[in-house]
Amino acid sequence: MTTATKRARGEGRLFLRGQTWWCQYYVHGVQRRESTGETDEKKAGKFLRKCIGEVAAGIVHDSRGVKYEDLRDSFLEDCAMAELKSLRRNSKGEPYLEAVRRMDKFFAGCRAVEIDVDLMRKFQRELKTNGYSNASINRSIASLRKMFTLAARDGKLRHLPFFPMLKESKPRQGTLTRDKYQLLVDALPSYLKLPVIVGYNSGMRRAEILNLTWKNIKWMDRVIEIPDSKNGESRAVPFTSEMEVALKDQFAKRQVGCDRVCYRVNRRGHAGPVGNFRKPWYRVCARLGLGAMEPVIDTVTGKPVLERPRYAHSKPKQKTEYSGLIFHDLRRSFITDAEHAGAARHEVMAMSGHKTESVYKRYAIGNRERRRAALAQIEDYRAKKFGDNSGTIEGSPMQDNPVVN
Repeated sequence: MTTATKRARGEGRLFLRGQTWWCQYYVHGVQRRESTGETDEKKAGKFLRKCIGEVAAGIVHDSRGVKYEDLRDSFLEDCAMAELKSLRRNSKGEPYLEAVRRMDKFFAGCRAVEIDVDLMRKFQRELKTNGYSNASINRSIASLRKMFTLAARDGKLRHLPFFPMLKESKPRQGTLTRDKYQLLVDALPSYLKLPVIVGYNSGMRRAEILNLTWKNIKWMDRVIEIPDSKNGESRAVPFTSEMEVALKDQFAKRQVGCDRVCYRVNRRGHAGPVGNFRKPWYRVCARLGLGAMEPVIDTVTGKPVLERPRYAHSKPKQKTEYSGLIFHDLRRSFITDAEHAGAARHEVMAMSGHKTESVYKRYAIGNRERRRAALAQIEDYRAKKFGDNSGTIEGSPMQDNPVVN
């Protein structure tokens, strides 16, 4: 059996618990014991010397009392200081993030040292059972990782666990061709035509478009100014000819008391902000073949899932989910067309508000025609350099060597 080497007074001591070395030392006369996380005595000794050095420097924090709630509060405060766009506030004015909300009940009361890989994987399984996607689960784990990183930076924690991430689905591939775009504009209600025209011609986000006021429209410069976008930076988006015509037509119809560029007239004839337009969007896209309302099937029983009845004596309807074109696909269409047109990438990123190329490339979908053109260039080069040997394999005509499937 391995035994610890005897140490002098003030140097602390090491002892085994199972296969792991633990250390003991004093902080202001109070004995402290903690796991070194090491099975090698030399590495454990190095950990102990580091702890004693931190005691001498006066920078030791007891991490045993740090709970999940402490990590969460520090994280939300950091997000508020950074003015994170996704940070929301409830009716009481308290800040929250959806990714963090999903963790509150599961990790409530847990000490930070108890949150390990096994507990995080159990949390992932629970969310999967409740129908959350891998992407949503990963956003929660990423938030948890940020909590631990901030706590370690502030000296509240000494060790960071491993944070398991799930494999996410591939980026959406939805784009809108010009002919389908025109059909969509013609079929949508009048209050949705302008948002679609601006989204298709500029790549702007839905919230950015719906929150535009006439102060953002700079007619002389022919640009839309967005002073505070999602990435925290301002940007200017130039008009296209189609956008300019649509904006001028909307400006001529504006009402006094409503400064919104995109507005909806209610039953009383008063203009107001455009809210959630999910239902009319789904209905029009399904009619044009750009989407479909598909029945929801229980994965366990294989039977259709029914919606909750709206009234006591009403019959329950089968629950459906929409799949197909979404408004954000207009942004993807703009960026994809910009790539195919050979537009300067840094200029397109400045208009769309992308900071990194890695995110920008997720929106640019490959063009089959461009690949055919690239292949034609390769064939042309080989024909000029090596001679035209198309249709031959090792000098023999292909018709003499038929391929049998």
